[in-house]
Amino acid sequence: MRKIAILTTVANFKLYDKTSHLFGLEYDRYVIDGRNGMYGIQSILYMMKKFKNLDYDYIIMADEDFVLKSNNTLTILIDEMNKNNITVSGVRDGGVINHRNYNPFCVNTFFSVIDLNKIKLIWNRKEMLSNQKIEKEEFFLNEVLDYKYDESSLYESYYCFYLWLLRKGEKIKYLTSKSLELNNDSITNVIYHNSIIIGFHSWYARAYGTNKKHTERIDLLLNGLESNSITTVNYVLWKDSTFKYRLYIKKFFRRIRIKLNRIK
Repeated sequence: MRKIAILTTVANFKLYDKTSHLFGLEYDRYVIDGRNGMYGIQSILYMMKKFKNLDYDYIIMADEDFVLKSNNTLTILIDEMNKNNITVSGVRDGGVINHRNYNPFCVNTFFSVIDLNKIKLIWNRKEMLSNQKIEKEEFFLNEVLDYKYDESSLYESYYCFYLWLLRKGEKIKYLTSKSLELNNDSITNVIYHNSIIIGFHSWYARAYGTNKKHTERIDLLLNGLESNSITTVNYVLWKDSTFKYRLYIKKFFRRIRIKLNRIK
């Protein structure tokens, strides 16, 4: 039996309480408290630190606004990853979703599956962080994508993680995605594995419960699922209590550098 954990960096716990139970109860749950500004590459670094001494084969990274449709399809995907030596599966951050026109070689972190054992074997924090760069025509795009993209984009700070894996020769499986276009919802996208729905990404997690439009839209999505009853899910909560202070100091000195450069 493979040991699998679900990791969510949560900014909106109200929404997390409504989506987390859709994953099978056989998975262990871990939550990074993202209300202090931790997300993106900082969340990945914290993930690797916390999972360093934990015995898991795969991690499912899923934001609280990712709504799982099929645990069975998720299991099939992990079986394929194991069989075909795939390190990461996820949706491209360029060319697949109409409003994400960035790097098509990198995965958007709203949903992905990673082979933790493989990454642990090669993990080097400093080396990984040094990969936030890309050369022209460094990677080959082997499919025609529906939307615009930028192969040279470094839009997200976490791109270095996926660029590092590609440069290490690790395999990434890019999942397909289409707009939902249901109930006047042109924002949510559907994620597929071999033409079968894995789940949905509603976007705008932070707006849930505060913005009427997005709250109603996401509730319609949740109410449309067969398994929409709320079930209490136990999880381990991780919070870096010093992160917001380190982030503040970093931003403070960045502002000073910008001002000094303007004076020059």
